[in-house]
Amino acid sequence: MRIIADDCASRYPEEACGILIGTPGNLAQVVEVRPAANVWDGEDEKNRRYLLDPRAQLAAERDAASVGRAVIGFYHSHPDAAPVPSERDRAAAWPVYIYLIVNVTAGKVGDSRAWTLDPDETAFRPVLLQIT
Repeated sequence: MRIIADDCASRYPEEACGILIGTPGNLAQVVEVRPAANVWDGEDEKNRRYLLDPRAQLAAERDAASVGRAVIGFYHSHPDAAPVPSERDRAAAWPVYIYLIVNVTAGKVGDSRAWTLDPDETAFRPVLLQIT
């Protein structure tokens, strides 16, 4: 969790984002974290939006598969906001992934919560996530 916290704090007031690699399941386990560039093209909106660099995601998918693991989700920060998915988060999410959202207020990391999108894509539900 230290890598995620440091990444989120260092990019404040912009949204940080990254990739969670591990094993899925009832208690998903993260064994590797990869910070990734926020390539959202609206510079003045990076404090409210993120777009994970697709090249980083593709590289993570390939690397994880080569060692029998998988990209199980992503993290991003909510600068000065609760770690609860927004409507924008819901619209961009896929039900197969876990989304870890980290609150960062005034540059300090606060609470974080993990979520998954229901199969009908209408709502998120909280999930347990173990980061080793």
